[in-house]
Amino acid sequence: MKKLTLNLVAGAFALALSASPVSASTRRLGMDVSSYQDSSYAYFNSMKAKGAQFVLVKLGGSGGGEGYHYQNPKASAQLSNAKKSGLGVGGYYWGQFGANESKAAQMANMAVSDAKKFGLNPGSVIALDYEAGATYSKSANTAAVKVFMDAVKKAGYKPILYSGAYYLKQYVDYESIGKKYGDVLWIASYKTTSMQTKPDFGYFPSMNHVGMWQYADNWHGTDGNVELINGLVSSGKVAKRTPVTPANATTNKDQGVQPIPKSNKYKIKHGDSWYAVAKRYGLDAGLLARLNGKTLKSTIHPGNVIKLTGTIMIKVEPKKPKATTHVIKVKSLGAGKETWKVNLIGSNGKYANRYVAQGSSWKTTKSKTFKKGKAYLIGKDLWILSEYVKVVK
Repeated sequence: MKKLTLNLVAGAFALALSASPVSASTRRLGMDVSSYQDSSYAYFNSMKAKGAQFVLVKLGGSGGGEGYHYQNPKASAQLSNAKKSGLGVGGYYWGQFGANESKAAQMANMAVSDAKKFGLNPGSVIALDYEAGATYSKSANTAAVKVFMDAVKKAGYKPILYSGAYYLKQYVDYESIGKKYGDVLWIASYKTTSMQTKPDFGYFPSMNHVGMWQYADNWHGTDGNVELINGLVSSGKVAKRTPVTPANATTNKDQGVQPIPKSNKYKIKHGDSWYAVAKRYGLDAGLLARLNGKTLKSTIHPGNVIKLTGTIMIKVEPKKPKATTHVIKVKSLGAGKETWKVNLIGSNGKYANRYVAQGSSWKTTKSKTFKKGKAYLIGKDLWILSEYVKVVK
């Protein structure tokens, strides 16, 4: 997010929500990212380990410093790798249209187009980042904001509205927004610009219809958010075929982005790197390397010819942990029962009348609880109750 000039008023605020809030113990923490943050799977996996459960990715923007139509070159990689790490995903779009309804509609179409281009499918969140360019007419600003949100909703996405607490109160009838769309306000209000690892609800901005609070300007190097309304940022849907596609070169010449040649090929020159080529054409370096069957650690040599655009397959489901193998040993059943054997149970939980000897050892990778108790898998469909074994490895 662009850095907001916020009204950091001292004192505590009451938490005021017009819908059922999530209990304190189940509120999900999240983050938002732009081209300033990393786009790798390792990065999002590390942020998940720090407590993040969802991420909103900047898709692009229009108006003000964004130009006619800026697009985040890392968006497709950030969305797919965040999803792959198990995070919920959504997108946001900077819209500086003030009270101009025509521009609001145009920018909403850009936001939806960018979402589809970068692999964020309908059903996911698209937040309008509205924090600059508003007129002094609160009603006119609100009407334009609704035009944007209506267009996003019509396209099959879930619209939410982001801004600073002071800015939104000053320039938008947020009660009207909440009445029409529900608790969809994403409010920025920081107790401090220093590192915050968790929200301090003693500083919550007292407003109705708040579904998410951006409480930190610095949460492990990016903005920190907490979801207040359960399901505001759903899991999100990301296309399995991730596009390797450039930022809009025709409107980003000031950033040195060049158009993709008709051949869609580039011959490596002396001094080139994956990062240098990606920056030249408004691409994500990691995706560019993968498109060409390489990684960022792969060396490219002068004269090599690489593709610049295309699609790659990325599994968006988190990897299942590798099954751990244990060795279990059947216990002794006691004096006078030395010749007895232990009856196994089937996958239906009933005795299978298949037996194993006392003292025998078995490898197992799976356990399950039946009505008879916990059991270990020691055959294709055969289980032994845990009361008869001990884990030896």
